[in-house]
Amino acid sequence: MRRIPYPNPMEEIDDDTARKIIDVLKTAIPQAAQSASPHHQIGSRYVSPTEQQRRAQQLADALDQFEAMYQRMQSILERPPAERKAAAQAFIVEHPADQVLSPYLAAVIVPFVRDTSEDWQLTLNYIDSLPATVRQQPFVREQRALAESKNGDHHAAIAALKALISLAGATPERHGLLGGRYKKLYRASKEKGEPRRAYLDAAIEHYETGMNLDLNEYYCSCNLPALYRERGEADAEARAIAVSAVARLACERARARGSEDEWLRPTLLGLAFSEGNVAAADALSREVANSTDVDWKLASTLADLRAHVEHHTRRDAALGAALAAALERLTAI
Repeated sequence: MRRIPYPNPMEEIDDDTARKIIDVLKTAIPQAAQSASPHHQIGSRYVSPTEQQRRAQQLADALDQFEAMYQRMQSILERPPAERKAAAQAFIVEHPADQVLSPYLAAVIVPFVRDTSEDWQLTLNYIDSLPATVRQQPFVREQRALAESKNGDHHAAIAALKALISLAGATPERHGLLGGRYKKLYRASKEKGEPRRAYLDAAIEHYETGMNLDLNEYYCSCNLPALYRERGEADAEARAIAVSAVARLACERARARGSEDEWLRPTLLGLAFSEGNVAAADALSREVANSTDVDWKLASTLADLRAHVEHHTRRDAALGAALAAALERLTAI
């Protein structure tokens, strides 16, 4: 890092010392601004111009290769689902996991494998075949926990996410993933006639923790309204309305800033159902249907919408019926 030393001989800076500091900084800052970093200055002394040129060309070639690979992935994702799977499988064979040496490359390829393979075990196998240094990256560990949960082992995913938080710190994404795993456990136990309040409480706790880490991140906040209503405490409706407003503001901010987050439209659709806004639900349904054709993402969205319909039906049969009709229209699309 560039640094500029300046005189400060006393605990308190008097006018004379201040003038000397100002003189040094006014002279040195423009010089430092135009200079290379000390690391670059020192390193370049030991690298010949030929070697510097070779390294620059090597970097340029690597960037060209990455760009070509990225464009190919994007072209595969643009294909109809019936064609996409075979093309993705061919791509994965050509780019085996043990050759993914960069965490930045893994951040692109792992979601691609996840969304095109239609096979969570294959996704797990791919992640487990990555080089150890890449496999230990927090993003990759998050994706492995998600795949583990989608493959049926929610408890192993929860343990992995808690270990990651202990090692790398809490983020809205990690607490959101934890909340989602507990939500899965709660819904599964409810379907078996054995509702587990502890799972529901844990889901709410993690979603709230993630929301409070950053109110601009709507992943956690958008999941809370349905869970508050599910828990059914005296202030459930008031809390659901309040947190829906928080999530909506975060979504509107993201949209105004030109966010390309693939979950933005599904989140706004979920909020329309949460708020009982049938017109907004219909308007957003076609946007979501046109922009989301990955099965697990659609399934996740539809499950949340069904929960909102059930809650409104219990409170207002007419509104519930209107939302159910909107959900049918979305499913038909």
